[in-house]
Amino acid sequence: MIEVGDTIANCDKDSIVVDEVLTGKHGLLIRGKFTDSNNLYEGYHPSELPPCQTLNFWYGWRSRDFTTLSNGVRIGSVDISWLDPRCTIEEYDKEWERTLETIRLEQIAGDTPPMQSRPFTEQSRPDVIG
Repeated sequence: MIEVGDTIANCDKDSIVVDEVLTGKHGLLIRGKFTDSNNLYEGYHPSELPPCQTLNFWYGWRSRDFTTLSNGVRIGSVDISWLDPRCTIEEYDKEWERTLETIRLEQIAGDTPPMQSRPFTEQSRPDVIG
């Protein structure tokens, strides 16, 4: 579905040439470079996350949105607040598991519908808020 060398687009329609695709437990980590600036791109694409319009600061992620693949298919995407090529797919998977657990607990408590945007607080994510 996606390969090194493909051109994809972020939610702002900026073109990205894919340099690396890593498969993890919950989804894909895609790394590449923006074609207009050569700046680095890194996005995590959990398989169960539907695409949506941009939601900033979603459950500890910098944003939740979508990526458009070269065949026109949109997939859900989340971005972390740092861009570090040393960050592994396993770290992304662990962060996604924490996100799913937070969503599950909020659903049990009746606080939020599935996959909704909710800013995190020190109580919900003390490891992120400092």
